[in-house]
Amino acid sequence: MSKVLIHVYLFSRIEYYLISVELPQIIPESSDSNECQTSSTNEAAAETLLQQIKNLVNANNDFENDDAHSKSSPSPFQRTVNWTFENMKMLIGSDLPIFGDEQHPAVSLRLRDMNKPINVLTGIDCWLDNLMCNVPELAMCYHVDGIVQSYEIVKTEELPYREGCEFPANVIRNLATNLLSFLKANATKEGHTYWLFKGPDDDIVKLYDLTSLCDTSRDDNPYTLPVATLLYKMALNMLSKSDHETRSKESGTIRTLLKHCLDMLNPEKFPEYHCAAAYMMSDLYIDDNVSEQSWTSDGSDIPDPDSLDDDLPFAEENDSHLYTCVNIKQLAQPQQNRFRKTPDVERLAPIHGNLDKRATEALKYLVEALRSNAIHRRVQATSEQTNEQETSSTSTDEKSKVIVPLPYQATRNSSKILIDNKNHLTNDNRLKAIILHKAAAAYFCLVDRSEKEKHYGSCLRYLRLGLNCYSAELKLQSMDHNNSSTECKKLLSYIMSIAGDCRLMIAHITAEEVEKYREQYNEMSEVDVEIQKVTDEVGVDANSSEFSWVSELTPVIDRNLFASVHAYEYAINIVRNLGDHEKKRLNLLTKRFGNVRNEMGVYWMNKCAQAVKNLDQEAAKETKDQFRKCFESFDAGIQAFEKINDVSNIALTYSNLGRLMRYYAQFYAPVVNGVRQEFSQQERQSYQKAFDYYLKGLKLVENRADLHEVYRTLSWELSNTYFTMATALQDFAPLMTMSQDDIEKEIIDCMTRALKYIEVELATPSSDRYALAKYRAATIHHRLASLLHHTFRTQVS
Repeated sequence: MSKVLIHVYLFSRIEYYLISVELPQIIPESSDSNECQTSSTNEAAAETLLQQIKNLVNANNDFENDDAHSKSSPSPFQRTVNWTFENMKMLIGSDLPIFGDEQHPAVSLRLRDMNKPINVLTGIDCWLDNLMCNVPELAMCYHVDGIVQSYEIVKTEELPYREGCEFPANVIRNLATNLLSFLKANATKEGHTYWLFKGPDDDIVKLYDLTSLCDTSRDDNPYTLPVATLLYKMALNMLSKSDHETRSKESGTIRTLLKHCLDMLNPEKFPEYHCAAAYMMSDLYIDDNVSEQSWTSDGSDIPDPDSLDDDLPFAEENDSHLYTCVNIKQLAQPQQNRFRKTPDVERLAPIHGNLDKRATEALKYLVEALRSNAIHRRVQATSEQTNEQETSSTSTDEKSKVIVPLPYQATRNSSKILIDNKNHLTNDNRLKAIILHKAAAAYFCLVDRSEKEKHYGSCLRYLRLGLNCYSAELKLQSMDHNNSSTECKKLLSYIMSIAGDCRLMIAHITAEEVEKYREQYNEMSEVDVEIQKVTDEVGVDANSSEFSWVSELTPVIDRNLFASVHAYEYAINIVRNLGDHEKKRLNLLTKRFGNVRNEMGVYWMNKCAQAVKNLDQEAAKETKDQFRKCFESFDAGIQAFEKINDVSNIALTYSNLGRLMRYYAQFYAPVVNGVRQEFSQQERQSYQKAFDYYLKGLKLVENRADLHEVYRTLSWELSNTYFTMATALQDFAPLMTMSQDDIEKEIIDCMTRALKYIEVELATPSSDRYALAKYRAATIHHRLASLLHHTFRTQVS
């Protein structure tokens, strides 16, 4: 059997995207010179048709196997032509070879054996080709055994009157006009499949509405499965042979085809095909190639709030007919193209808009796919128990006649195949893993939307469900002896990344607000329950999952911060192993990790500051542990920022470390019975460390004009630190360990440095700290004057 794929696009009420035609192999019979012209004509037409079919098949195979070509040219034809015939516009694909020069700008070429005369069919063929491609001339090249003997150029309008192949052009025009008008008037239902049929000796042409036939009596109608499969294959070809932009534009048509396919198929009777179609519908809503950018949508491109409504009128019209017919003689008459007019039938709109709605729709179809798969496995198990041999010889063979592949191009993950090499659904574990992977991607989308809308209860619920799907997928893959694919790991990295964001935001809300989100957290839709049921069957639930810590709803700040840190670390470890092409995302994740480490350090630093104010000797050990956690957090943040050379955040984290050392100095300030004692050596060491951290930060930003605000902040904090130490030395002088002169020198040095680093604020009158800086400078001068005056009086006396 020879098979040809012909793409014809009609921009009207008829829209054919793929017609699959099976033709018998034609073997030309030998004929002598006395054979009648009709036999010769049939043979020539058959040979020409067969060769064209072979060429189209080869071209189609080359197109499918050449991925680079498919990206640059989505059509398998050499050219596409917009052809207007009467009041109808058509987009036609053509492989007609066209040449030209200055004298003949456009000439089509036709090879012809000199021993075979030009007949009517050849003339009509050449005439229609030139007419559709708007070519004014035809070059006939005559050959003998492949060697060109002569050629002649014939004008297109002269072909109907050429000797030996005369044909009435006006009759053909009338036939075409009336037939197209007949189709236009009657083939009006989007998504329906029509069959234009004429018997060998019939005087009429019949148009059958196969979709309506199948809708009226699906259970017993033999057309149900073939028509549904045809709709599925049409949708599949539109998906697999189009780029992302084309796919988005045609998503309404694809959705209409799949919707009708699902409506026609009873999942109890055809669970395999219903499962495949439902999965493809979900793939139309949510693609596997996830990224944080691809999920971002503000909903501004939604043309209609009901654009995602899949409710379609399906053969409900009062005037619907199972078939319509027209007399051939009537078609041949002029002015007969006035058939009844019917309004355009609405079809589903292209998929646009909010990702949460798209993800919700995708999950609905994934649940349908899971239900159909469950039915198929139940029937399969029952059949195997009752009569294994009969099942293999009858039912299996019958269902294997039609192949229903997944909507995955060659560039997608080849391991995700719903139908195996024997045209059956893949094994249960593998199929569930494929569906659960898609469900995890959909839940990731819902997490992203909920996090942006600050619905943190829903956010954690979707995280729990998505990660349960992922855990179940991994478990099913291990049962099937398959390793986790790169796509799976990449998806997990995105889920963990947004989990880190979510837990960080929850750490900033109050305990009362957390309890308000608990209702969202516990709310479960029917779809969520169905998905959770499948993951429970696999052996993964909220408690047993290795990711249960991610979705915990708690008001404890440090638990939320720790979960955020752990989630970012998890994502970073995955992305680091994905390759250099993920370097940009790795840097982004590293920055987020550094930020949350800094946040954690600030949290523990505030705890330390509170402990210093209310110092209790019994709590000293706990306070030291808090200082340790704070230092480790800031240090980890600096290391993360250094990996991506984030100078600004490195400097600010050094500033936080400087502040921590100031609290550390206060922690070691000796107090006996509530009375402050002399300035201690541990205080001095802590202040020195604070100076070092501030100076490291200043050194990084001192020559950066774009980081002048950071420089001002660090200078102000360093000035405060010098002033604080000088004040402590002056008020609680360590006379037991240092001489008076050394103490005074150190005080003067600290005060002088405090004045030096406050000059930046004094030089900026518009600064919010300008008034405070002036007061601080006056205080420093007053203390210096008091110190020097006291020294002078001591020396005089």
